[in-house]
Amino acid sequence: MPGAHNAAQFVQGFYRRPSLAARVAGLVFLLVIALPMVALLLCAAILSVVVFGVLSIWSKLVGALTGSRPQGLPRTPGQDDAGRKNVRVRR
Repeated sequence: MPGAHNAAQFVQGFYRRPSLAARVAGLVFLLVIALPMVALLLCAAILSVVVFGVLSIWSKLVGALTGSRPQGLPRTPGQDDAGRKNVRVRR
Protein backbone atom coordinates (compact mmCIF):
# COMPACT_ATOMS: atom_id res chain seq x y z
CA MET A 1 0.00 0.00 0.00
CA PRO A 2 1.39 3.38 -0.93
CA GLY A 3 0.23 5.39 2.12
CA ALA A 4 0.83 2.75 4.79
CA HIS A 5 4.30 4.02 5.62
CA ASN A 6 3.04 7.58 6.13
CA ALA A 7 0.16 6.33 8.30
CA ALA A 8 2.56 4.29 10.44
CA GLN A 9 4.79 7.32 10.97
CA PHE A 10 1.74 9.41 11.89
CA VAL A 11 0.61 6.89 14.52
CA GLN A 12 4.12 6.56 15.94
CA GLY A 13 4.17 10.32 16.45
CA PHE A 14 1.58 9.93 19.21
CA TYR A 15 3.84 7.67 21.24
CA ARG A 16 7.02 9.76 21.07
CA ARG A 17 8.22 11.79 24.01
CA PRO A 18 7.36 15.47 23.50
CA SER A 19 10.20 17.77 22.55
CA LEU A 20 11.66 20.30 24.96
CA ALA A 21 9.74 23.12 23.29
CA ALA A 22 6.44 21.27 23.68
CA ARG A 23 7.15 20.55 27.35
CA VAL A 24 8.03 24.21 28.01
CA ALA A 25 4.88 25.34 26.19
CA GLY A 26 2.77 22.96 28.28
CA LEU A 27 4.34 24.20 31.49
CA VAL A 28 3.81 27.84 30.52
CA PHE A 29 0.18 27.10 29.67
CA LEU A 30 -0.28 25.41 33.03
CA LEU A 31 1.29 28.27 34.99
CA VAL A 32 -0.28 31.17 33.07
CA ILE A 33 -3.80 29.94 32.33
CA ALA A 34 -4.79 26.79 34.22
CA LEU A 35 -3.42 27.63 37.68
CA PRO A 36 -5.12 31.04 38.02
CA MET A 37 -8.41 29.53 36.81
CA VAL A 38 -8.27 26.82 39.47
CA ALA A 39 -7.37 29.40 42.14
CA LEU A 40 -10.26 31.61 41.05
CA LEU A 41 -12.72 28.72 41.20
CA LEU A 42 -11.47 27.75 44.65
CA CYS A 43 -11.84 31.33 45.93
CA ALA A 44 -15.35 31.58 44.46
CA ALA A 45 -16.38 28.31 46.12
CA ILE A 46 -15.06 29.38 49.53
CA LEU A 47 -16.66 32.82 49.25
CA SER A 48 -20.04 31.37 48.26
CA VAL A 49 -20.03 28.95 51.21
CA VAL A 50 -19.23 31.81 53.60
CA VAL A 51 -21.90 34.12 52.13
CA PHE A 52 -24.63 31.49 52.19
CA GLY A 53 -23.66 30.54 55.75
CA VAL A 54 -23.89 34.14 56.92
CA LEU A 55 -27.23 34.62 55.16
CA SER A 56 -28.57 31.42 56.70
CA ILE A 57 -27.54 32.47 60.20
CA TRP A 58 -28.98 35.95 59.62
CA SER A 59 -32.28 34.44 58.49
CA LYS A 60 -32.46 32.22 61.59
CA LEU A 61 -31.67 35.17 63.91
CA VAL A 62 -34.22 37.49 62.32
CA GLY A 63 -36.83 34.73 62.38
CA ALA A 64 -36.15 34.00 66.04
CA LEU A 65 -36.29 37.68 67.01
CA THR A 66 -39.50 38.42 65.12
CA GLY A 67 -41.14 35.17 66.16
CA SER A 68 -42.02 34.22 62.63
CA ARG A 69 -42.30 30.62 61.61
CA PRO A 70 -40.49 29.50 58.43
CA GLN A 71 -42.83 28.71 55.57
CA GLY A 72 -43.32 25.12 54.58
CA LEU A 73 -43.17 23.64 58.06
CA PRO A 74 -46.20 21.71 59.25
CA ARG A 75 -48.57 23.53 61.59
CA THR A 76 -48.80 22.42 65.17
CA PRO A 77 -52.24 21.22 66.30
CA GLY A 78 -54.46 24.09 67.39
CA GLN A 79 -53.12 26.60 64.84
CA ASP A 80 -54.95 27.98 61.85
CA ASP A 81 -53.41 28.90 58.49
CA ALA A 82 -52.09 32.24 59.76
CA GLY A 83 -50.38 30.60 62.74
CA ARG A 84 -52.88 31.82 65.34
CA LYS A 85 -53.57 29.49 68.22
CA ASN A 86 -56.98 28.36 69.50
CA VAL A 87 -59.02 30.30 66.95
CA ARG A 88 -62.57 29.14 66.39
CA VAL A 89 -63.93 29.41 62.90
CA ARG A 90 -67.57 30.49 62.71
CA ARG A 91 -69.58 29.03 59.91
